[in-house]
Amino acid sequence: MNGEQIEGLNENYSFYQLWVQYKDLGHSPMLIFTASLLNAIVLGFSFRSSLRGSSSFLLALTALFETVHQFGHLFFLCVSLIGPQFRPLFHCVQIPRRSVGRLQHSKVNRTVYLGTFVLISLFFGILMGLKYAQIAFCHPKWPQTGTVSDIFLFEFKPIFFSFMLMANFIAILFYVFIWVVVKWKKFGSQLHTNSIKSKTNTNARLFKSLVVIISITIGCYLFNAMVRLFVLPPLQLDQVKVWFVEMFFGILLNVGVTLNAPVLFICSKDYRKCFVREFTLVRSKFSKGPKIFPKVIVQRTQTERNAVQKR
Repeated sequence: MNGEQIEGLNENYSFYQLWVQYKDLGHSPMLIFTASLLNAIVLGFSFRSSLRGSSSFLLALTALFETVHQFGHLFFLCVSLIGPQFRPLFHCVQIPRRSVGRLQHSKVNRTVYLGTFVLISLFFGILMGLKYAQIAFCHPKWPQTGTVSDIFLFEFKPIFFSFMLMANFIAILFYVFIWVVVKWKKFGSQLHTNSIKSKTNTNARLFKSLVVIISITIGCYLFNAMVRLFVLPPLQLDQVKVWFVEMFFGILLNVGVTLNAPVLFICSKDYRKCFVREFTLVRSKFSKGPKIFPKVIVQRTQTERNAVQKR
């Protein structure tokens, strides 16, 4: 928006001064790095030998996707610090493409159950990525700031948020179904051995943490999609008010996806032990006194012990 357009705005409405104050401030490095760090911690801890169950894998998958999400904001941060205000749209495709090779790994148990979740996630991600790349090829020189919301241009914006809405509703149905299965297994475990009870209780605890995380994350994404698809279009607000509404709910979304690690620390006893141990190890490296490592005992089922011995 140029100077003449700004001068022509009605300066009497309530959001104008706030918009003028914050429209050019750019990135929020504290929120970006905090969200990336906390989700990376969850991802790293989930691949420890004592936390490799199905629920742990799904927690790590959620953290991985949110780390990629925060990368979009990190790109905007880099553009703001080292480059001009506008970048070619296709650059936003080229940069994350270089990190695809880092996703290759060989230590994850590739089961049909976990593979199904990965394939579903990849399906939506690839489909949206191809549509975004198509628009970037059609308008390679279109100027944009590099923010995640700013690259949702032309017909890609309603398509993206429509898919987001559909994916969130499907995820809700999946987790309701999983909750029913976990409750049924917990009831059935009363007729089995103690080892089966222990395994079911462990999965139930991890699933409780997963439900809290997904509820916060899905709730934020779902609310953002509904606001952009159903609330803003009928209101026909001007550019300033649309910006204010989108940024407000965008900040809530990023705060919500930052809570993965704190929720795990509060809700999961196993993850809390690992957090305490790892942070103690880090703190001991910077202290001059004797290094005392707390002994962390994570109860394993017989099946998990056999799996570790086979490695």
